[in-house]
Amino acid sequence: MCRGPVGKLRAAVEAAHTFKPAEGHELEDYDSELWPENVESFELFMRLQTQWIRAGMDGQQVGLYYPSVYPLIDRQAKTPEDWDRLFGDIQVMEAEAISVIADNKT
Repeated sequence: MCRGPVGKLRAAVEAAHTFKPAEGHELEDYDSELWPENVESFELFMRLQTQWIRAGMDGQQVGLYYPSVYPLIDRQAKTPEDWDRLFGDIQVMEAEAISVIADNKT
């Protein structure tokens, strides 16, 4: 469902959601290369950063608020295949962001 290397999308999301460098590393060590075929999906995902659903006493991010996701994809996608690609990429990045955020809590 996702176009291009999913690993690059995950690495970009990890870099965007890593708030503190690991011991012995600087923030610059977390730069991630974004391949051209992933730029559109990544930029769309970054526009959705205010649309996280939060839960629990600590306000943990648990997922994107999909009623806000759909209209943005609708406006950006040119074809049904393009819509499917963007949606799939968003889901890959959402899952990776949730994982990275959870890892940063520990």
